Amino acid sequence: MLSWIIYACSAIVVGIGLAFVSLVFKGCVSKTQGDPFKAVFMAIAVCMGAPFAYVEVLTKMAGPELGKAVAHAYAQAPVDGPMMYYKVLKFNGKKARCLVVGQEPENWGGTDRPVLKINLTKKGDKWIGDSFEVVESRKLNENGMSFPPYN
Repeated sequence: MLSWIIYACSAIVVGIGLAFVSLVFKGCVSKTQGDPFKAVFMAIAVCMGAPFAYVEVLTKMAGPELGKAVAHAYAQAPVDGPMMYYKVLKFNGKKARCLVVGQEPENWGGTDRPVLKINLTKKGDKWIGDSFEVVESRKLNENGMSFPPYN
C-alpha cells in the first residue's frame, strides 16, 4: 500500500511539473485558450500509466520466451506458494529482469503476496535465472518497493 501511495504522489508531482512546463512554453494567443486543469490531468494520467504500459508491452513481447526460466527461478526462491504472474521489467535480448508475484499461505490463515525480482541471462538459446531478490513479503519480513508497484 505504501508503494502505491508513493507512486501516486510522485506521478502527481511529475505530472504537475510537466503540465507547468508545457503550459509555460505553449504560448497562448488569448486568455480563453488552453485549460490548465486538462493539461494537469492529462500529464498525471500519462505519468501514472506510462510505466505500466511499458511493462505490459515488454511482457507481451518477451514474456512467452522467458516463462520457463522465470518459473524455474521462482521454484528456487524461499517462497512456498505458487507463482501468480510475472512481468518483464527490462529486456535487451541477452539479459532480462522480471518481477514475479506469488501467493503464499500465512500461519494465521491469511494470504501473503510475495514480490520477487529475478535476473535472467541468455546462455546459448536458453534463459537461465542468475539471481533473485525478495522485494516484498510479510512472511519473510522484507518490505521493499518495486517500480511500477505490482502486488
